[in-house]
Amino acid sequence: MVLYDLCHLSSHYYIAPLLKIIMNQTHIHLLITHLPIFGSILGGLVLTHGLWTKSNQTKIAAYNLLIISSIGAVIAYLTGEGAEETVEKIQGVSESMIDQHADFAVYALVSLSILGVAALIGLFLSLRKSPLSRTI
Repeated sequence: MVLYDLCHLSSHYYIAPLLKIIMNQTHIHLLITHLPIFGSILGGLVLTHGLWTKSNQTKIAAYNLLIISSIGAVIAYLTGEGAEETVEKIQGVSESMIDQHADFAVYALVSLSILGVAALIGLFLSLRKSPLSRTI
């Protein structure tokens, strides 16, 4: 009986409303917003190390980090409007602060999107030259 109840709970009819209650755009925005910042810094450091040591595997790992960071920037930007709706209701938060944050988010989105495209190109070129890709 317990197994049946667990399987029944796992159906999408129960999980979708549960996720809607547990996670909204504000939560997602707060969780994901630091990924592009620290991910791009870490990706840049790993890429620097990969270029210094001429390690193709390290460069591939760095490109993957940078791509994930740019995807995180897109998610953070897309959930920003929902987070703004929540924050506007908090006393002491000024509209100009929110607007400044949103303006900076556009610059961050554009720059990290360019970084993500450059990382995709670097990943493609690295895999093309990789001895591992020739054996597969």
